Amino acid sequence: MLPSNAYELLFLRALGLSVLVELIVLIAIAKIFKYEVELLILVLVGILATTLTLPYLWFLLPAFIKSRLWYLLIGETSVVVIEALIFKLTLKISYKRAFLTSFACNAASFIVGLII
Repeated sequence: MLPSNAYELLFLRALGLSVLVELIVLIAIAKIFKYEVELLILVLVGILATTLTLPYLWFLLPAFIKSRLWYLLIGETSVVVIEALIFKLTLKISYKRAFLTSFACNAASFIVGLII
């Protein structure tokens, strides 16, 4: 039998992995596109974006959407949009760059999650 907090522990592992993967991608993209932001700010923004959106995917959305397909489509799209807005407002980049950055970070995180 699983401990009563098994889902929460799994979430914490997923959060740590997501933050790590998305930070690596965010920093790489920031270097490629020459975002004019200090590394500490970039790291804090990356952590903020992931920690604000992942609980939504794990705890809130499953209460309303039972279909796996709709869960993925609505959940991942919402996360990309929300994180793009966070990147746009905090990193002072264009909407296009913010969206592409968010999409790349979340795609990498999603793919790593599938592999693991």
